[in-house]
Amino acid sequence: MFDAILLVAYGAPEKLEEVKPFLQSITSGSAIPQARLNAVYERYARFNGVSPLPAEARKLADYMRDATAENDDSRVYLAYIHGSPNVEETLAIAARENARNLLVVPCSAFGSAISCLRYRAFVENARNSLQNENDADLTLAFAPPFYDLPDFQRALADSVLEALAWIDLESGLFDQQTPHNERLLLFTAHSIPVADAEPSRYARQLLAAADAVARAILAAPAFGGTKPTPRDRATAPFASPAPLADAFAPDLVDAAKRANIRLGFAFQSRSGSPATPWLEPDAREFVREQAASSPRLKSVVAVPIGFFFENMETIYDLDVELKETCDNLNLSYRRAQCVGATERVARALASLVKLDVSDFPKCRAKENACDFSCRAR
Repeated sequence: MFDAILLVAYGAPEKLEEVKPFLQSITSGSAIPQARLNAVYERYARFNGVSPLPAEARKLADYMRDATAENDDSRVYLAYIHGSPNVEETLAIAARENARNLLVVPCSAFGSAISCLRYRAFVENARNSLQNENDADLTLAFAPPFYDLPDFQRALADSVLEALAWIDLESGLFDQQTPHNERLLLFTAHSIPVADAEPSRYARQLLAAADAVARAILAAPAFGGTKPTPRDRATAPFASPAPLADAFAPDLVDAAKRANIRLGFAFQSRSGSPATPWLEPDAREFVREQAASSPRLKSVVAVPIGFFFENMETIYDLDVELKETCDNLNLSYRRAQCVGATERVARALASLVKLDVSDFPKCRAKENACDFSCRAR
């Protein structure tokens, strides 16, 4: 059993004067054009420099502390890759409080060489630096991707059902003479370079989670009679992951059509060089294409499935830019909320403290072989 959990979040500013230092931190060593940095700064300035991510991370940590309160020897620490408290500071506190076996939980449900390597490198470097300076003997285990954890998927499905209910109410769907207008249920995730996505099957993880969430939605009473055939999936975060596919399953698509729902998956928040292939399609372009192909499409519900916490990418790219696209197309728009800071997810992650370091096989991201060996038992 672990004596502590270390939550590691990306970090974000909470006031305007923190924005420039934050941007300098995340772009250190990268040749990002100044014009691009200025544009990102203006996005934060539009919201007074406040990102909801740190507050959501603290909320999740508090929920997890409540969930582990029965274990007197278990603690929950929170650190940021880009922000304060940073990982080394937090590990030092944990060491002073006699925590020795720590479970590291990156605040991301999906695995890729980029995310796994980034989080692991920050934590391991901090641990090594701390041990060299203070001879602190800390054993670390890293939680693997948990995108198919049922509690994560169920929490997201609940958020989507709420958004669907609101969009139907706002668009007057129930008052129309023709009940065959369609809603587009658009799952989105942060785009990354294709070369980085392929080894980890990043896009296929996202699609597997979206498939499961869509099935949970269609099984709800509001969509009675359209329930698709259940698919086998993992019942715990360390079981063998559910089979991955390159598209929504035909039976799911058919069930969604019977509920007047179009399923879609697109990417957002691209920030790299135009010369480098990144995952597509772009969310705004996808909505334009869907609207052009279906005159029955009247509303869009965006589901930021790839984002664990609310952040500037969900606020600006979806609530501002994608909404503007929908407004221009005369489409009603609503967005499901991210589910990282929910009690359901917190309880599921907190329960991992009862496991042992032997339950966490070695991650192979450093070998550019993100093959889910971290999920083997």
